[in-house]
Amino acid sequence: MSDMTETPKQGIARHLPLIAVAAIAVIGAVTLKEYLSFETLRDNREALMAFRDQNFLGLAALFAAVYVLIVVFSLPGAAVASVTGGFLFGLVAGTALNVASATIGAAGIFLAARWGLGEMLTAKLEAAEGRVQMLKAALRQNEVEVLLLLRLVPAVPFFVANLLPA
Repeated sequence: MSDMTETPKQGIARHLPLIAVAAIAVIGAVTLKEYLSFETLRDNREALMAFRDQNFLGLAALFAAVYVLIVVFSLPGAAVASVTGGFLFGLVAGTALNVASATIGAAGIFLAARWGLGEMLTAKLEAAEGRVQMLKAALRQNEVEVLLLLRLVPAVPFFVANLLPA
């Protein structure tokens, strides 16, 4: 009897990371769109450069944290953030910060999706027959190629490329 009462809690708790990501993504898409733009970057150029000169490591840490949040919550402005990294920190440091932050953010959204939906979808795929089993077998044989295709084809949005493998 106690197993039956714990199952709904586990089910709801399991979906909380994904629910939080979705809620923040919607709120962020509505409220931050005008702030995360190239125009905002242009208008605040001098202030950003002055702040960078006074506190390079602090701004680098703040930039990385904001970039991770943009990726994790699929907020608008990832392209602006990428350009901002190069603009503020130069080619080498900007690229390193962009890649590290994007990777951490992608891992975060992947884990949220995996914990929220991974077990349920895996169970459904395992129970499926016919074409679904053939598709699953083909994907398993070509996992690396599929992941590279998801990442490198510009038609696939970044957040989709993070969610599908989960």
